Amino acid sequence: MPELTVEKLYKDRKNYLDMTLLNSEAGLKKRITNSEIHRPGLALAGFTDRFASQRTQVLGETEMTYLIKMGHSTLLSAAERILASDIPLMIIAKGITPPLDFLEIADRHKTAVFSSRLTTSDLTNRLAA
Repeated sequence: MPELTVEKLYKDRKNYLDMTLLNSEAGLKKRITNSEIHRPGLALAGFTDRFASQRTQVLGETEMTYLIKMGHSTLLSAAERILASDIPLMIIAKGITPPLDFLEIADRHKTAVFSSRLTTSDLTNRLAA
């Protein structure tokens, strides 16, 4: 895979992926070394033995509903677990905005979090194209 940063992906495909950056620009310098995507549902629930942290992470409505319905401390723990693994970036489908604490944890780990108004399936298909 040719050299690709989160910033380049964002600038080149922002409109095509209908993306908006939700947190600071600190994560834009990260390199994307794997072109595959990952839906981290099991990792959010605590199973990280085979978590594909090198991939772009896509959260759909199911993952976000799960996160939002968790108790506050469980949500923070799940966000810390995922974001501490040095993922390249996270994109949340359907225009869903995560809780502010989630974005603060992402900032601490210098990970860009984007929102896309696309459905999860449209987003994953466009990312794969």
